[in-house]
Amino acid sequence: MARKERREVPVKVVNLGSREAGHLDFSREKLWRRMDGALGQKAVSTPVYLVNRKQMDYLYPPKRLLFLAPEQVQAWVRAKREREDREDEDRPPLRGLDTIPSDAYREVVAVGLYVSNVDHALQKPLRDRAEAEPEGALRNGPGIFLCPERVLSWGDRHGIDPSLVLDKVYYHELAHAFMDTGPTPYDELWGRIVEESLANWLSYQRFSGKEARWVQRLIQDEPAEYQGYLAVGQWAGWWPSTEDGTDLIRAAHFWFRGFFTGLGGRRLPRWVYRELWETYEAFIRRWYRILEWGFPVPPLLPILPLNSTQIKDGLVPVQIWRRAKARNLLTEDENRWFWARLAERVLEETFA
Repeated sequence: MARKERREVPVKVVNLGSREAGHLDFSREKLWRRMDGALGQKAVSTPVYLVNRKQMDYLYPPKRLLFLAPEQVQAWVRAKREREDREDEDRPPLRGLDTIPSDAYREVVAVGLYVSNVDHALQKPLRDRAEAEPEGALRNGPGIFLCPERVLSWGDRHGIDPSLVLDKVYYHELAHAFMDTGPTPYDELWGRIVEESLANWLSYQRFSGKEARWVQRLIQDEPAEYQGYLAVGQWAGWWPSTEDGTDLIRAAHFWFRGFFTGLGGRRLPRWVYRELWETYEAFIRRWYRILEWGFPVPPLLPILPLNSTQIKDGLVPVQIWRRAKARNLLTEDENRWFWARLAERVLEETFA
């Protein structure tokens, strides 16, 4: 019986035409040690395809190349705060922000791409654009595409080890895979802000010490939609104690409506959600204190059926976003309003 070939990498990595693919080392123990069980499960089932610049630009959706410039958002935040006391509370969130197509961010955005269902029709156009002999083919299912040329040039610009750039980019795309539980409203500005900020948050948490600071330096090169990772990571501490009463009622309506819809229930009057929210808010605050002692969250908590590790690791916002997509809650007007307001607050916290 022939002995099976020993694999050094626990995932399928295929070079589809990059000359620089050999400079990326996927066999490093550090790359895989950064993973927890949930991300690891997603990683071992998601192949990685290495592509050159021309191939990546062919793959990349035009809607992902519309960006918010950080300088634009800073000016918008300042102007918004100057007129805040005169604004209508029912104004559309993110009003006054316009995305722009810009090649300035292509090198740091189109460096990686997650595709939920790879189309085999891509095989020929990718082969036509190959700069090195392809070593394999696409397969059905999700896939992560990485551009070694852009990984290397990004690291070279800052004098950063390309392995660290690779890990940051790979974990960012793996975060998209982890959050792929339903349709993502990427055509909407608020959807891009939440999705990209959460992906960077999940990626950033993989690093510590000097490496974490270098990752933060890399994120500074990215568009504004990507820079809200720290703000969105604090999301779990925002919503139970919102100062704006209107926000509180709308948030309660969102969470409890999602819960009852998930159980097959119907929409309840808004005053019912207010009463439920007040009760829940007091309850969750007490449990957050108990969590600090290491006790688990009781399983009947309707909104956040999470354990203490998930809360400690900052996975609350990620899990809520995943559930919202899985339940198709992002298509309803009131839910869309809530997420848009959240995205607006992320930008305010980031660029204040």
